[in-house]
Amino acid sequence: MMNRQKALLSINLALAGVCLISAATLSEAAPRRDEVRILGVKRIEAAGPGQVGLEPAKMVKFLRERADNARLTFAVGWDAGSGVEAGTLVTFEYRQAGGEAVKFLSHKTETPLQGRQESFFVLPEGGNVEAWRVRVVYRGRRLAERKSELWR
Repeated sequence: MMNRQKALLSINLALAGVCLISAATLSEAAPRRDEVRILGVKRIEAAGPGQVGLEPAKMVKFLRERADNARLTFAVGWDAGSGVEAGTLVTFEYRQAGGEAVKFLSHKTETPLQGRQESFFVLPEGGNVEAWRVRVVYRGRRLAERKSELWR
């Protein structure tokens, strides 16, 4: 009788071990909901004179000013998962065509956040962006990163 109980206990322990291993494997394969992820980066073209919706003959001065002040914007969609703390930093680093200097923009969260978020980065100067990298960082620890193909 004692041997039968030991055998059943051994089988139960073995099954519990297999269940734990398979659960760990499945959780590594599927993205966890609590992980921070960068969902996408979208370049938003600034509105030019043809996109404003006013008749150029009547509003030429305002159209010209708007075209001169147009800035390139990048929208970064990211998922804070089950939550990030206040003070989390979303960074946008970029290199412009014809230049080697890496420029840096950032947005610091003021409150704890969770779920889908969007951060906008307006480039202070004109010019074409050749490569970029986006990161979500908290206290020096990188939580997520995405970069363009040309980033090096």
